[in-house]
Amino acid sequence: MDEETITCLIKEVSIRLRDLENSRRIAEDITPAQSFMLGYLISSGKDEFFASHIQKETGVSKATVSSVLKGLKQKEYLTMEETSEDERRKRIRLTPKAYALAPQITAYQMQIEEVLCRGIEPGEIEIIRKGLETMRMNINTDRSRRIKA
Repeated sequence: MDEETITCLIKEVSIRLRDLENSRRIAEDITPAQSFMLGYLISSGKDEFFASHIQKETGVSKATVSSVLKGLKQKEYLTMEETSEDERRKRIRLTPKAYALAPQITAYQMQIEEVLCRGIEPGEIEIIRKGLETMRMNINTDRSRRIKA
């Protein structure tokens, strides 16, 4: 199988997905990246978070996590407070405003998923999911090797 073809398809799907997300925002003040982050935080079931843990669990870069969290704080979807152990480390908590948006975030994510998977058989979806998970793991492994080198 031609890797370039897969790479081109993934990039094209990524661009079109970004356009789709921008056309179906859950709220005017929420970007697709902020929607993803809120969805992740709400669905985790945790009461508090730290940016370093979010970065490790999502695989999103430190700079992106920081930027998205800063935007959500400015829009009052979360709070950040210094910890007594390390003043550089911030404890992150969702606000009632964020929790109030949870049903809309879930509906938004389901709409996007429905568009992406329309016309694909359930068995094929599982194959695609496993392939994408393997690709993500391969990228993470490669990134770890380059960092250690």
